[in-house]
Amino acid sequence: MIFYLISFFLLLQTSDVPFRAKDDFLVELKYNFRDKPTKDPNSVNFDPRTVKERQPSGPLPYLIVKVKILNPKADELRFKCENNLGRSLFNKKIDKVLIYDVDMGYLDDLKDGITPHTYTVYALTGKREAINRIELHVMEDGTFMVNGEKRGKF
Repeated sequence: MIFYLISFFLLLQTSDVPFRAKDDFLVELKYNFRDKPTKDPNSVNFDPRTVKERQPSGPLPYLIVKVKILNPKADELRFKCENNLGRSLFNKKIDKVLIYDVDMGYLDDLKDGITPHTYTVYALTGKREAINRIELHVMEDGTFMVNGEKRGKF
């Protein structure tokens, strides 16, 4: 119950944070092919259907998004990234090079909603208040959205 209340308040908090201007950032997609990690060989699963479905069949497409901040403002002192489950990926002070990698995961998992499919990069002040945000979202049909704008399809 407490988790739902906290999630609700976080949802209300993020809704009033405006999107970052389109000219102030650059988003680059990096595709890789990776093998899914295998399960522990010492574990036993007695259901034959799940064993066949979950065995990896070679390398799968993997997505890493590179976010580059072009015009940092004077009051932006930190950048923080969270997924749609509220888990923080990074929370870093501003640096000379403002390039951040957002490791989104396997494309099939993103489309199916198995793993988090929305990542938000926040620009924070010294008091850790969000000034603006960049929202990266993969929809069920594979459409890649940045701040609500369609940027392609997987």
